[in-house]
This record gives sequence, C-alpha cells and structure tokens, in this order.
Amino acid sequence: MVVTIHTGSPFLAAFVVISTVVVAGRLLLVRAYQAARAQDRVSSAAEKWEKRYRNGAWIHASTVGGFALATFLISDHAVDHLVTIAQVCGYTSGVSARNAGRRTIATGQLVLILTPVIVGAALMAEPMYWALALLILLYMAAALEIVRYHHANNLRLLLLNDEKSALAVELALQNERFDVALSNMSHALCMVDAEKRFVVANDRFCEMFSLHPDHVHGTHIRDIVQRASDLLTGSIREAEEITAHFEERLNSRKPSSSILHLADGRIVSLSQQPISGGGNVVIMEDVTERQTSEERVAHMATHDALTDLPNRILFRTRLNEHLAGGVNDGKTVAVLMLDLDRFKAVNDGFGHPAGDELLRQVALRLRGAIGEHDTVARLGGDEFVILAAQTTRPAILEFSARLIECLSEPYELDGQTVEVGASMGAAFAPDDGLVPEDLLKKADLALYQAKADGRGALRCFLPRMNETLQARIRLEHDLRLAMERQEFVLHYQPQVDLLTGRIAGVEALLRWEHPIRGCVSPADFIPLAEETGIIIPLGAWVLRQACRDAATWPGDVPVAANLSPVQFRGNDLVPTVMDALAASGLAPGRLELEITESTLLVNTQTTMEALHRLREFGIRVAMDDFGIGYSSLAYLRSFPFDKIKIDRSFVTEIDTSEDCAAIIRAVAGLGHSLGVVTTAEGVETSEQHDLVVSEGCTQMQGYYFSPPRPLPEIVAMLQAQTAAEQLAA
Repeated sequence: MVVTIHTGSPFLAAFVVISTVVVAGRLLLVRAYQAARAQDRVSSAAEKWEKRYRNGAWIHASTVGGFALATFLISDHAVDHLVTIAQVCGYTSGVSARNAGRRTIATGQLVLILTPVIVGAALMAEPMYWALALLILLYMAAALEIVRYHHANNLRLLLLNDEKSALAVELALQNERFDVALSNMSHALCMVDAEKRFVVANDRFCEMFSLHPDHVHGTHIRDIVQRASDLLTGSIREAEEITAHFEERLNSRKPSSSILHLADGRIVSLSQQPISGGGNVVIMEDVTERQTSEERVAHMATHDALTDLPNRILFRTRLNEHLAGGVNDGKTVAVLMLDLDRFKAVNDGFGHPAGDELLRQVALRLRGAIGEHDTVARLGGDEFVILAAQTTRPAILEFSARLIECLSEPYELDGQTVEVGASMGAAFAPDDGLVPEDLLKKADLALYQAKADGRGALRCFLPRMNETLQARIRLEHDLRLAMERQEFVLHYQPQVDLLTGRIAGVEALLRWEHPIRGCVSPADFIPLAEETGIIIPLGAWVLRQACRDAATWPGDVPVAANLSPVQFRGNDLVPTVMDALAASGLAPGRLELEITESTLLVNTQTTMEALHRLREFGIRVAMDDFGIGYSSLAYLRSFPFDKIKIDRSFVTEIDTSEDCAAIIRAVAGLGHSLGVVTTAEGVETSEQHDLVVSEGCTQMQGYYFSPPRPLPEIVAMLQAQTAAEQLAA
C-alpha cells in the first residue's frame, strides 16, 4: 500500500485491489470450509477443499509477486524497491513457517512470489541490484529448504504420533472408495473366504439373484443357493448339486469361467479367481442379450433364412462328420439331391410371396419325412439336399418314392390350391466315393438325369452320367486357352454410400468373353478355375488389372477385388498383391480385398497370417456374401474386417420376408457395434433401397444404382461425380 501511494501508479493500485479481492475470497473459502466441517461434509470432499485452498494461495502469491515485479518496472526509487523486498521477504518467511505442512502449496507460493522479485532486481542492470537478486535467490533456496525440512519433520511427527489414526482414516477412505466402486459396477461381484462364506457382495449381485444385502454377508454358499433356488434350480435340478458344482470350482484354486443358465431365461457369465488366504473372487455378468444375439447370428449363418433349414455349409459339415465316422458293413450314406417340378410356374404365376410360402411348406414336409439322424438342407431356389446316414439302397428307394408322393400332394397358398412335383438324384457312399464334393456332384448328375427322364422320379448315379463331366473337361480346356488368348475382361460395379449417395467404392467383376460360347457366366467357370488351380494366375491378373485401372480414374475411390480360398494356399498371395500395387502405383488404402466366409475355414492360420500382413500394409479387407456360409463370430472377433457385405439372397427377399429383414437388421447392428461398414448386395428396386437404409446398412451395391460396367463407363461416372463435387464446393 505504501509503495502504491508513493508511486501513485494506477497499475499498482490494480494489483492491490486484486490482492484484496483474492484475500477476501480466501476468507470466504475458509468460512465455507468451517461451515462444511461443522456439517461433517468435509471428509468426502477433502481433495476439493485442498485444491481450492491451494489455488487461492497460488493466486494470491501470484498477485504479490506480480506487484513486486511491477514495482521494479514502474518505479525508479530504491526506497520503493527496498520496501517491496522487505514486504515480500516478511510475507514469504511467514509462508515458510505457516504452510510447511503443505509443501506443494508453500513451494508454489515461494516461487511465485520471489521469482518475480529476482527477475525485477536483475532487470535493473546495476551491480547492486544484481547482488540483491543473488541474495534473494539464496534466500529463496534457503526458504525452500526450510519448507522441505519442516515438511519432513511434520511427516515424521505425524507418522510417529498419528500412525494408527492415519491408517484408520486411510482404511476408511479406501473402504469408502471400494464400496462406491462395488456399488457402481455393472457386473455382479462377490468374495468368499476359505470357509465358503460370503465376505463381500455388491448391489448388482444381490439384485441379480434377488437377495437382500443383509442376508448375504457371512452366509455360507449353501444357504445362498437355497435362497436363490427359484432362479438356480432351473439349470441344475437340485440345490445340493449346484452347491457341489460351485464348491468344486472354488476348491480347485484355479481360475475358471463358465456359463450359468437361470430358470428365468437369463444367461450369466461367471469368472472365478482364487486369492491369497484361501478365498475366491467371483465376477458375474448378465450376457443374455449378447449371447442371444450371437446365437441368433450364428444360427442365421448356418441356416436358410426362408425355411430355417440347414444351409449348404452346415450340410457339408454334417456330411463330413458322417463320412469321417465310417460306414457300417452293409450300410450306406446316401446323398439325395431334390428339385421341385413346376416351381417356376407357381413362382411366376402367383408371385414371389406365394413361391416363398410354397418353399416353407415343402421344408415342413421334408422335416417330417426324414429320420432323427438325417439332415435336410436348402441349397438355394427350389433345390434341397438330404443326408441319410447308415441306411441301405432299398430303404432309400422306398423312402424316395414316399417322399416324392408326399411332396406331390396339393398345397394351399393364400386360398389357392397348387400342385408341384419333385425329382431326386442319389449318390451313395462308399460305392460312389467318400469325398463329400464327389458325392454332391454325382447326386447332382443323377438329379439332372431324373429331370431329363421326365421328372417326378429318383435316379441313382451311374458311371455313364459322367458324360456331363466331359463337358466340364472341355470347359476347362477353353478356360486355359482363355488366359493365353486374353479373353477375360473386368467390369466394375459401384458401391454407394447410403447416407451421401456418393460412389464410395467400385468392385471389379470378372467376365469371360468366349469367341464361340459367348459370355460365360462366372458361376460356370470360377468353381472350375478353383478346382483346377487356374484361379491362381487368373486371380493375379485380376489384381494387376484392377489396380492398373483404378490408378487411372479420378478421385480416391477404392477398388475391390475378390479373392478365392485357393489363392491363400502357399505364400504367394501377399507378394502378388504388393506387386500389383507397385506396378500400378495405386495406394494400398485404395485396394479392398473381398473374401468369403469359406476362405476362413481352409488353412485358418495361414489365411489369418496373410490377412493380417495385407492389412498392415494399409489394404482393406471385406467379408463377402456374409450370411450364407459359416459366419463364425469368432472370426469377426479375431480379425478386424473393414466391411461386411450382406449376401444378395437376403436383400432380394427383404421386402417380402420379415426373416430377411430381421437378418439384415441383425448384421447391420453387429457391424455398427464392431465399427464395420455393412454393404447390402443385390439392391435392385427402390423398395429394397429404402429398406436397407432403414435397417441400418451403410452402403449398397446393385442394379438399382448401376449394373457392372466396362472401364470407360465407370470412369465417366467417376468423372461426373468428381465434377459435381467440385462444383458443389
């Protein structure tokens, strides 16, 4: 105040006002603290009060230090400087003694007050002031040492005199924090001692098993099971059995986890961890929703969406199991391919909904006709396959006759009576082979013969049916020549962002333009290329050409190329991809590789290693045709796919089948949870477009936006998009 009056500086006066306000604020803080302490509200907010006190002390110290520095900068009078230094030293000596118990606060105050004084003295550019700055610096060092010394002594005194009290306070605080943490856990947690008595149980545990908290602590696990028996005995009939089950796990002294099915339908995940002293910590989580969702998606992955029959992958799995188990003497494993006669007429005449209903009714009749250990699956369209295990040829002939008669009975479709028939082809193991693919092919050849012979009958495979195979051999010959004659071309189909309408990617689709056969369907030559290994050089050409083409079009739109499971054999895939990128100059982030779920079922370790290496280079990986294969959720968890492409079979029926809509909704929700793009394939109508948008898909692909196009046309589309974006910008 004296210096302010002497200098008459309004700037210094402002510091005085600020300092006064800060002091008043600190006094109010002290009063608030005392009031809170009187109401016993301090212990739960000690850190908050400490922080407020510390901030107030440092702010006040800053104003004092700032005032001192301003005095040196504003006034040339040595008296003002000496008075300021005296005031500062007097104040800081009090700080050293008064706040030594709070070393951080005291240290901050000393530094904030004395450092500006040292700087101010040094700025005077006179030897006397420099000496004075040095003395103040030494004084600050001594004051800091005094604070450290007093703080250390205070700590020692506290430890010596109040150790028991401090430990009690700390224990109480830790208990309080522990209780808060337990009470706010989303998981149920309990702790049992070596005697199997509950010593800790949080609110979620009591809520999960409808137990009163007062009835848990100190209670033996046997009594807890008895009290929660209404919930628990739905999964294990007797409470004693449940108790024995739990005690066995606790006595094992090994970490373990299991799934508990409650009587009310809930599913609980249980993890147990032993602790020192003979007790155990058990954590439980209600995983009903997650488990149900995973089971639903897993079921959808192995079953046909329309009929709920097993799909092709599940059928092959069961066929493999039966063949691996061996065929008993005098018995056979029969594979029966079945196709409906006149189904197309019903589908075209009565509409797709009627056709779907017919397929559902056929599926019901097939389920009722097969044996307990047999399997019937839908392969697609109106094609079904039956696996009859440990049977005989005469039994199959009799069964087939009854089945054809059963399927030929009239059907009621929305008030209309329709009739269809069925044709069947059979192959038998071991007579016709023990390889699943061979049996399926031969049953298919027999079915083809049954249709050629007039339908409505069963034909068993005969060697002469191999004439069809000769046609495949000729196709293979032409396929090999096609590589040399450069008969393959790539067309490109856009993938559209459903939010912006922008082309977000382009898929490269292989086309074979044969000089005599014309345009050969990929469905005819791709499986053959995979069987013969031609897919290896053909796939490498597709990668090179797709990268080369994508490098020429405008913008940064990525290109997607399909990979065959065969390409993952050996160690050539990653170098092939990298060579294609290097030769074209395309950025790795613009290449997306699509794999089907069946790829992950073949040589899993090698496949995963290759996928991880590709992704490390920045290449994106998409799961193609999701929903028609195995769709193991374990693979979705073990590899971070960038995209899930929902198979077109679900999109085709989305506007007529609630099941398909539910499947798409579930997969889209799964993709959203995993942070993965979901692309709906085969969108051909505005209704399908609107529905995939409403179900949560992020991208679409299909004729509704554009068919696959030659390179010049896709380049023109991308140029138009780029021009429109530049114009909008």
